[in-house]
Amino acid sequence: MQASRLLARDNVSQALRTGLAAQRERLVVTADRTRLEVARLAFSDIRKLFQPAQPDASWHPPLVLDERYEIRDLLTLDDDTAAAVASVEVVRRNLFAGDGVVEYVTKIKLWDKPKSHDTLCKLLRLYTDLPTGEATAAFELPRHGRQMVSVH
Repeated sequence: MQASRLLARDNVSQALRTGLAAQRERLVVTADRTRLEVARLAFSDIRKLFQPAQPDASWHPPLVLDERYEIRDLLTLDDDTAAAVASVEVVRRNLFAGDGVVEYVTKIKLWDKPKSHDTLCKLLRLYTDLPTGEATAAFELPRHGRQMVSVH
C-alpha cells in the first residue's frame, strides 16, 4: 500500500522514471537491441561452430569433432554465433580403467531456438488472434505475396 501512495506523488514517479531511463541508457537496453539479440538466437546456425579439420594444427584435443571437422576457436566466432552459445562443457574421461587413454568430450549447448522464434514473432507483432483463439502469423514470402500461416 505504501508503494502505491508514494508512486501517486508526482516527484516520486518522476524520479523513478528518470532513474529507469538512466539505467536503460547505461545498460544500452533498447527495443532494437533486444530484437537483435532475440533474432541472433532465432536465426543461429550450428554449422558456424565448425570448420574443416586442419591436420597440421596443434588444437587441444577437446576441439576435434572427428577426422573431418573441428570446433572453431570460440574466441573467433562472429557475434551472432557466439550469442547463440548457451554453454560449453569439456569432459575428460578414461573409458577403460587402466589403459591410460584419455578421451575428451566437448558439449556445446545453444539457446532454445523455437522459443526465440516465438519471442521474436511476439516482439515484431507477427501473431494475430483469430476469433476462434487460433494463432496465426502473417509474413511476406518471396514470389508469393502475403501469406497467413497457422501456428499450432
